[in-house]
Amino acid sequence: MKTWHCDGDDDCLDGTDERDCPTNPPGSPCSFTQFQCANRRQCIPKSFQCDGAVDCDDSSDEVGCCKYNFCI
Repeated sequence: MKTWHCDGDDDCLDGTDERDCPTNPPGSPCSFTQFQCANRRQCIPKSFQCDGAVDCDDSSDEVGCCKYNFCI
């Protein structure tokens, strides 16, 4: 189950769900609100991970995703 807290989208329309979010260490290629593809060349919004559509060139955003007790 995905959470709306710290996902990079202002779901509450007042920013409260995006406050006090952890940050990535210095030098990280992606922000905390992004998923780093396995190829390490791409960063996509975390909300794109396991959404059923391939967004990374290497399809790594859909690897390990489970739906209805079936995992890829």
